Amino acid sequence: MNRTQVRSRGFTLIEMLVVMAVSTMAMGVLVGIMLHVFQVNSSVGEHLQAVAVLGPLGEQFRRDVQAAAHAEIETTTGQPQRLRLDGPGPARVEYEILASALRRLETDALGGQHHELFVLPGMKVLGWTGDFQASGEVSLALGWLIPQGPNGHDVRSRFLITASKRTFPLSKSP
Repeated sequence: MNRTQVRSRGFTLIEMLVVMAVSTMAMGVLVGIMLHVFQVNSSVGEHLQAVAVLGPLGEQFRRDVQAAAHAEIETTTGQPQRLRLDGPGPARVEYEILASALRRLETDALGGQHHELFVLPGMKVLGWTGDFQASGEVSLALGWLIPQGPNGHDVRSRFLITASKRTFPLSKSP
């Protein structure tokens, strides 16, 4: 009696194991990519928040320096903590460094005060540089932070927002 072999239409155990191994590797790669995308998305969000704050801060800082008649940097324990810009007359603007922000206090000619707080996510205010009396220039020094350990941060890169009091005469062309 001849036995006819009938091939079933299923998968063998080895074929199933190969498909499961390939699927597992593909899932591992996709999970890694998704984690990286979430991490980049978070850092881009922080960067966009910082840029949204830096634009108005830079514009306001430049207007304040250009309107000032005198500038003074106040230090505490050797670190610059406050920049005072005295305007023409009794008007005054002060910038004070806080932990993760910069506070602006404007006192008008009548003694009224206006507060602004510029919160800088992922950044640190490092202080001020420049010589207002000699060159008419003051710079606000900022630094991007990177996490270092559980409680600390380190400054990754530094940059300046520079404002100048100098005015240049306009030249007329014939």
